[in-house]
Amino acid sequence: MVRPMTKRWLLIGMCAAVCSACGKTDGGGGGGGGGPSVPDEIGSWMPKGAVDAWQGPWASRLTLKTSMSMSMAGDPAAIEIKGDKAKVFDGTTETEVGFVVDSPCSASFKIAITEGTMKGGTSTVTKQFMLKDGKLLAGEGATGMRKGKAAIVCMIGLDKLITLDDKGACKSWNNMFDKWSSKDTSCAWSKDGDKDILTIGKGDWTTKVYAEGDLLQNEQFADYVKQGQHTKTASYDAAKTEVTAKLKDKKGP
Repeated sequence: MVRPMTKRWLLIGMCAAVCSACGKTDGGGGGGGGGPSVPDEIGSWMPKGAVDAWQGPWASRLTLKTSMSMSMAGDPAAIEIKGDKAKVFDGTTETEVGFVVDSPCSASFKIAITEGTMKGGTSTVTKQFMLKDGKLLAGEGATGMRKGKAAIVCMIGLDKLITLDDKGACKSWNNMFDKWSSKDTSCAWSKDGDKDILTIGKGDWTTKVYAEGDLLQNEQFADYVKQGQHTKTASYDAAKTEVTAKLKDKKGP
């Protein structure tokens, strides 16, 4: 049996390897939702105002490293997003990266690889998100939305986007070289008291998301949001000040 922590590291490793190999261009472009040639099964779920909700300054966590040595939760970072570009400050260095809302519940930061065997390519860091009462909630984990028994869920991993139609057909999606492909997977609705639960997959790799109205999230995503790991700030300078203070507290006197 694979322990949950080990599974998390395996997913990070697989994602980092694939994402680094994928990009020779920024792709997606324009800060728009879905990038090029998004299947209707995905694009039809795009929430209104998703791109606008991401704009502006944030105190967040984002790992810019392109090596396999990285923080599981991401490193503290100040982010300012304008259109399809973003500035990211890690407490020492400011880096310009590409930005795109690439699905109805995920957004990606495109980081240029400037050294090593993958020099000239791009590495992609993805955050999952939902819009709740028009407010952006973003983090790490699994989140999405539903319409009756139909649903879409974004997760961590290679096949990181799931669609479920109202007839029960469940698919996992992968976007490789800006080409979407899908395969059948397992999704099942159940009840925990008065809460609806959607279970994705089987065995050790199961992901469970809990419904709150028409929004879906797992415990990891809910905890990330509760901890305030991605919050809007009054300005980019304010975000930088907040992140610098967090880093100082982490290092100690």
